[in-house]
Amino acid sequence: MEEKIIICSNCGHPFVFTLAEQERFVVLGFTEPKRCRDCRKNRLKPEPSRHEVKSKHKRRQPRHQWESTEIE
Repeated sequence: MEEKIIICSNCGHPFVFTLAEQERFVVLGFTEPKRCRDCRKNRLKPEPSRHEVKSKHKRRQPRHQWESTEIE
């Protein structure tokens, strides 16, 4: 076995499939990767749900800002 240069099917950039990675893939029963490490990492990021996106906006800007008023 020797290192392989593979073209990423996602971004089109070449990447090296090292001997250590090849051995690990064989042990785990995986096939040869089609995407580079960055594309694989970005593909696995979960998208925020609508609820999470909505709640982020609520935290940024409060709806009402009440001023304290003193009665004289």
